[in-house]
Amino acid sequence: MHPLTVIFLTIVATSQALKPCPGDTRGDKRCNHDSTHRVCAKIGVEGTSFWEYTGQTSWCGTRGHYGGPHGSDPRCPADKPTWCICKWATASWIRGEGCKETVEFDCEATDVCNLKAS
Repeated sequence: MHPLTVIFLTIVATSQALKPCPGDTRGDKRCNHDSTHRVCAKIGVEGTSFWEYTGQTSWCGTRGHYGGPHGSDPRCPADKPTWCICKWATASWIRGEGCKETVEFDCEATDVCNLKAS
């Protein structure tokens, strides 16, 4: 088998094995649609320190209008409070909050292989 075919098949298998991040509304909800949004994190819960340590304002519960089948759904709603977050935001959150129980990730929906290679 040609080496490029092997690489392609590996990429396809990896992307299909990654579970959707339930609260994300972009594309197929998987945390592999760009080079940085690779972590499925629980950020749509009351009292999360995510916004404080990343300097962002909560967009959870708002609509992003991304197009596609889920693009106009509420982002990281209370019943599915997860979102594909940036690697830098993940690092900032952990640096600020540490590895407390309040910092939660959905490992099956996180592109761990990509993170390890970063």
